[in-house]
Amino acid sequence: MIESAEDQRLLWERKAPGIDLNKAPRVRTGSVLRQHSSQGHSRESSYSSSTSTQSTIPRKSLNPEASVPETLLQSTGYISSTRGLDWAWEYLALALSASAVTVLIILLAYIDGLPLTHWNSPVSPTTTVSILAAVARVALGFAISSCLGQAKWTWFRKHPDKLLTFERFDDASRGPWGSFWLILYVRAYHRVAVGAAVMIILLAFEPSFQAIISFGGRNDSSDTALQGLLGRSDLLDTGTYYAYEGVTAQLNVSSDTLITVVPYVSQPDLGLISSLNSGFYNLSTAKRPTTSFVCPTANCTWSPFTTLAVCSACNDVSSSLKRYRVEGTNLGTLQQHEMQIYTNWTIHSLPRLNLTNMSTAKYNTDEVSIAYISATRLVNQQNTLSFQNLSTMMTAVQMIKVSDGYIRDNITWDDAPVTATECVLHFCANAYESRVAQGKLKEETIATWSNRDPASFHVVESAGYSPKELEEWDEWNNNSLYNYYGDAPRSDLQLVIPDVDLHYLNLQENITTVFKLTQRTVGSTLRFINEYFFEETMVWPPEGDAGSGGVPPVVQSTDISETFDRASRSITNWIRDTSNSTQAGLGFCAFSVVETRRLGLEAWKTDIIATLTHSVDAETRAQLRHAYRHGHLDKAVNGMVVALEDEGHGLELKIKYM
Repeated sequence: MIESAEDQRLLWERKAPGIDLNKAPRVRTGSVLRQHSSQGHSRESSYSSSTSTQSTIPRKSLNPEASVPETLLQSTGYISSTRGLDWAWEYLALALSASAVTVLIILLAYIDGLPLTHWNSPVSPTTTVSILAAVARVALGFAISSCLGQAKWTWFRKHPDKLLTFERFDDASRGPWGSFWLILYVRAYHRVAVGAAVMIILLAFEPSFQAIISFGGRNDSSDTALQGLLGRSDLLDTGTYYAYEGVTAQLNVSSDTLITVVPYVSQPDLGLISSLNSGFYNLSTAKRPTTSFVCPTANCTWSPFTTLAVCSACNDVSSSLKRYRVEGTNLGTLQQHEMQIYTNWTIHSLPRLNLTNMSTAKYNTDEVSIAYISATRLVNQQNTLSFQNLSTMMTAVQMIKVSDGYIRDNITWDDAPVTATECVLHFCANAYESRVAQGKLKEETIATWSNRDPASFHVVESAGYSPKELEEWDEWNNNSLYNYYGDAPRSDLQLVIPDVDLHYLNLQENITTVFKLTQRTVGSTLRFINEYFFEETMVWPPEGDAGSGGVPPVVQSTDISETFDRASRSITNWIRDTSNSTQAGLGFCAFSVVETRRLGLEAWKTDIIATLTHSVDAETRAQLRHAYRHGHLDKAVNGMVVALEDEGHGLELKIKYM
């Protein structure tokens, strides 16, 4: 029986109470439902009968024709999927895989029983087999990945299915883990499972071929001593740091001197990012980090040596705290403007930091948010309280913290004891005594120096400044290594060890005493630490208007001195490490995690459901469909700029008109 539009509306209201049809989104499904009804299934026929009813519901029309920018229609260039729109690449990959396997079989037959001395190629047999097996595996994996990716479209073209099935197919096209779950989902007897199974088997493809080759031989004694290796560094040149041409800033460094500086663009080394996160965030790891080493005998000893390093120090500056009470409105460290509280506030302050709460506030109060810790980072040593003469300072952190007794004894804020600590990271040179016992590295720092060569890290004369201007600039900046406003070309930063100390410590005369860091190393490292890793305002808990967006590690630490010491050792190990390739990969992962947290995003990664949920908005989708209907989709996409924004309906890719 065909129901009227009013009957359909009443039926819908009974099935979905609380939904206002006047506010519900209108979906046009008539063409799809009519296609289903032609197949003759009774369920789909009921869909078809509702087509006329749904089409009578008014909906807001979106005119993509009028909203398509003319520049997109006239844009040139062509883009397409890297896999192409046909199967040409897959055919090529299959041919390449088959050829590699054929050559591999011929090669194995040739070298069977061949003495290794008769192999004249500069590449060893195992390496050759590994290369051919890798080519065969990668090429075949590419083709299977494309086929599994196409399978989801053919699957849904044949019959409807759950959206989760779409995700299973998409995951399978990305690797063995997704293929494993696809086999379980569609059952092993389905033909799609064949491709998924091959994707998993390819994991063992290359190792299996390598295991085929075995060499016979004999053991000969050797008197040659095996050499142990331990990382050290006397020069660090890493990161990216260059002037942003076309933009300048002027600084009044004195009453009669105006300096023009240029903003700098920087990108730190990924190993630095990894070491910072490892040192500051691994608070629960009791094991001290060590540098890389090679000791073939598992028991090695090295003579005392020196290396470039990063050191830390922490001082109690509670004596500099000032405590006073002020009457006013919303003076707390954690301010909440939706609440207007006029009362007495107790303030504990340093020259550049304070920790303020309502005088009568207790731990279990519900009246206002309470700040337990307040911290700030400093970039100029002259602004510190206890490190003003440290000319190699990288960053300093001041922290005011209430004692545990405030929570334990449930006392008022006015009676709570408060402490202040100041910690610093700085470039230095260390002397070590190192040994490996039973495969474990043990090191002892026998001396530390932070002596900066006064003639180093100065603006070069070619930058166009007079000697007087250079001297006034450095004095204005307190000879700090970091300047927020900009920079100019500089010489290397040099750290030196006095000769008298070598004799006093009985160090070798030929030991390294001069250590260098290039400007791009200093600039990229300090800019990342002071602008991205530490914040100017760090509060715990991160609530209210002044609360930190993240959870800085320094405000979580129960022992801030140990935290900074761990971080300095971690960065030192990165500097000394002889192999940075693995750390670069780990650093990239760590950087991705930190950036995700900093931007407040969820870890969607390759989740297809998240992709469908947060894809292009209605306007952008309409423009793309309009371009597709008129045959210029590639041109439209090539000229379209989108941004991930939230305008009240969740994150979406919205078109941006430049």
